[in-house]
Amino acid sequence: MCGLAGIIRWKQPLLGQAAGEWRERVTAAAYRADGLLQHRGPDGSGQWNNFSNPTHGPQVSLVHRRLSIIDPVGGHQPMANEDGTVYVVFNGEIYNHAELRKELLNVGHRFMSDHCDTEVLVHGWEQWKTDLPGRLRGMYAFTIWDAKEQTAFLARDYFGQKPLFYADSDDQLVFGSTLPSVRCWPGVEAQASLTALRQYLQWGYIPPPDTIYTDIKCVRPGSWILWNAGRRTEAAFWQPGESLLKSGAAINVAREEDIQELRQLIFSAVESQLRADVPLICFLSGGIDSAVVCGVAHQLGSGESELQAVTVGFEESAFDEMPLAVQTAKALKLRHHQCRVNMKSSALATLDWLMEFALGQPFADSSILPTYWVANATRRFAPCALSGDGGDELFGGYDRYRAARLLATGFRLPRLNYRSERLRRLALAGSQRGWREQYAALCRLFVADDLTPLAWADESSRYAGQSGMDVIRQCMLNDQSNYLPGDVLWKVDSASMACGLEVRSPLLDHHLANWANRFSGGAMMNWRHGKLLLRRAMGDFIPQSVQRGRKRGFGAPIGQWFRQSLRASAEMIILSPGALHNSLNMTEVVRRIWHEHLAGQRDHTHRIFAWLMLELWHRQNSNVVWK
Repeated sequence: MCGLAGIIRWKQPLLGQAAGEWRERVTAAAYRADGLLQHRGPDGSGQWNNFSNPTHGPQVSLVHRRLSIIDPVGGHQPMANEDGTVYVVFNGEIYNHAELRKELLNVGHRFMSDHCDTEVLVHGWEQWKTDLPGRLRGMYAFTIWDAKEQTAFLARDYFGQKPLFYADSDDQLVFGSTLPSVRCWPGVEAQASLTALRQYLQWGYIPPPDTIYTDIKCVRPGSWILWNAGRRTEAAFWQPGESLLKSGAAINVAREEDIQELRQLIFSAVESQLRADVPLICFLSGGIDSAVVCGVAHQLGSGESELQAVTVGFEESAFDEMPLAVQTAKALKLRHHQCRVNMKSSALATLDWLMEFALGQPFADSSILPTYWVANATRRFAPCALSGDGGDELFGGYDRYRAARLLATGFRLPRLNYRSERLRRLALAGSQRGWREQYAALCRLFVADDLTPLAWADESSRYAGQSGMDVIRQCMLNDQSNYLPGDVLWKVDSASMACGLEVRSPLLDHHLANWANRFSGGAMMNWRHGKLLLRRAMGDFIPQSVQRGRKRGFGAPIGQWFRQSLRASAEMIILSPGALHNSLNMTEVVRRIWHEHLAGQRDHTHRIFAWLMLELWHRQNSNVVWK
């Protein structure tokens, strides 16, 4: 798990003094990028460039920061092949690297390292070129520079667990693991996008491939991009619904042999992700997904060192999953670390730091705070952790799927002034036509009336649909394509890597996803419970108290804090004279939601947090030009 960055200048080298000045600027930027990525790779750094090479081809500079998990001795990057014509910088883990290494050895490739997964990418590119990403089992983002072909190749894993941003032009390509590590290079203008801002205020995140900047994009999950002489080719090697599209129809009833296959796939996924040369620990919440991952990991590790699990508890009982986690740990006989944290005292300082170094753009999911504190506490015990991320999107865990199904039956609530935000949202969604517009209304933060000053644009059309799929299945596939990479995985990567912690998600194994996505939404959930197939296959690892427990999100009582401990400091940021809403003609909207929330008239927690994060970003980037 690491951080990477680099620049490739396609045009012929500059001459004389201009060439020297450009290389000085690039060298300085490389050291800035190294510093900006240090939190992602505290165990080592490496840089390489071809400036001393008297070539008339592209000029290249690569930067890498390393968190050592596999082959700590032999994994230094940037890594090259034997003759120095292929270089790679890599972030992530390749879980089937041993199998791929054997395959490559059998066709004549020579390896220098003992068991480094990075070297598989070098020789894998030589052997398979653009077919390489589809052969990998893992989470990854990498860039390959092929000097012979004068080709740059960027690839990102199936669900987008690892981020990879880029800015390209006719002259150059810049790339990095974070937005700050892209912006620091010469020639990156980074103008802010009003279109991306509208997306952010609707969804709370910016869906891939967009970012808040017009000239910086992210590589789409399950895709690769190839540049040759500045010309770009892009292709997807995987998409979440491809197994369903190939089968032609969703499976409505899972047979017993299907359930046994699911169990085997989960065991295989967890086993592949237990490979590490450092201590490994499990996140344990009060939910089903982490219980399954912990239980399987514990059973697979039987006879070796006792599996460790960590739970972070909060003083606010409504947000504390510690009691259920303790019951799970006892039932599974885990070595359980119980940590208590108080987030209130440093919440704003933590968010400000995350914005500057980890996020680099507005992000409205307040669970980034507890995620960061869980990662921070876990890092004391191990540099690598297993999580249950992906279970909700793959196995039907969200209440909004049930709401979408209810609306599809024709159910409607009258548009009244409900105190419950869930009922308000359900009533609004019921007034929309079609599942896309209804599901969009269930997910939105700000609505049309709020965003009129920004020239409201309905983004519900981004939800892709396929004939023959039920509403729940279509909502799940769209969450896998948008919400999962844009929010959940972006949050986990940013918060965990801020602490130098690698987080692996076995439930996002693409073989397991292909299996799950063959089934209809009705097979995944009923009117009472979600994750029906997961419960059937893995029930022996899920305590009854967890089985019966109500689904609740992983969050912090940020709404209470806005009315109490954070009131003065948050108000100073959100309602300051230099706040962004003043120039966007949204002052009336922001003031209204703030005062309604303080008075207890409505719960605007998510909208206020979204605007707070936008203002924190704007304070750090006040000179940005909007386009």
